[in-house]
Amino acid sequence: MPSPDSPVDGVRLLPRPVVRGRIIFGIEGYPFGLLTMIVSLEAIFLSTFVMISQNRADFKRQAAADLQWKMVQEEDDQNRQLIELSNQILELTKLIHARTQAPQSVKQ
Repeated sequence: MPSPDSPVDGVRLLPRPVVRGRIIFGIEGYPFGLLTMIVSLEAIFLSTFVMISQNRADFKRQAAADLQWKMVQEEDDQNRQLIELSNQILELTKLIHARTQAPQSVKQ
């Protein structure tokens, strides 16, 4: 186990008490604390705007998917109607074929 004063994965170069002391007692100096706060606020606002734009994009995608599903259902209904009409035409064709073949077999 590494000691608290040793760097872990090369990230921490100063011992913990020194870092805490610099933050608590304001040793950093004037602009750094303010700059850190400004960058943090910017990150908060940017993440909020990104989430809002993702929600809007999701709504648009959902509307497009709903429209596409409606079109698929309409096409399915049309296909069912076409199959029904094709079956009716087939039955009529068989009936006509049977009636036209019957007199020819009687004549022979």
